[in-house]
Amino acid sequence: MVPCVYEPDVIIPGAASIRQHVVLNDKRHIITKDTDDNVAMWDVLKGKKVSDHGKRPMEEVIKDNFKKVFVPSWFTVDLKSGMLQITLDESDFFSAWVSAKDAGFFDSTSETKINYGGMLLRALFEHWSRSFSDIDEDSPTHRFNSVPDHTPLILWYAKIYANLPHFKEKLL
Repeated sequence: MVPCVYEPDVIIPGAASIRQHVVLNDKRHIITKDTDDNVAMWDVLKGKKVSDHGKRPMEEVIKDNFKKVFVPSWFTVDLKSGMLQITLDESDFFSAWVSAKDAGFFDSTSETKINYGGMLLRALFEHWSRSFSDIDEDSPTHRFNSVPDHTPLILWYAKIYANLPHFKEKLL
């Protein structure tokens, strides 16, 4: 069998895909390395890349961004699609309680606690049609972070006893 075409007519170039990741101990930022060996830092709550570190070693970037804080794991990361896919499981996405000071609210008292899972859900659904007129504008986390408008959000209901996630977010 002899092929009729030896060279493609058109080549559509693609972006480098993410191949490695490390979730930082603050459980809010992720350090990634792509197929071009570029290292970047992503903010899960904002749903976007916050800094590029070029071809620096990933270990250096992790060390530079280490924070002395403990936050329980509240999401999982998947790279099968070549980009970050954040999965929120109903059993742990509300477990990440952090002091407001550690989360970046410097005017708050040290006893004030916020929940990363709740903040992310609020950001994901902020563009959803508002069905209530009494939005809590006075909440300290209201409009603290937003995800980009183009952030895909996949919701599905898992059958009983099937250990499948209910919420997914892809960071582009």
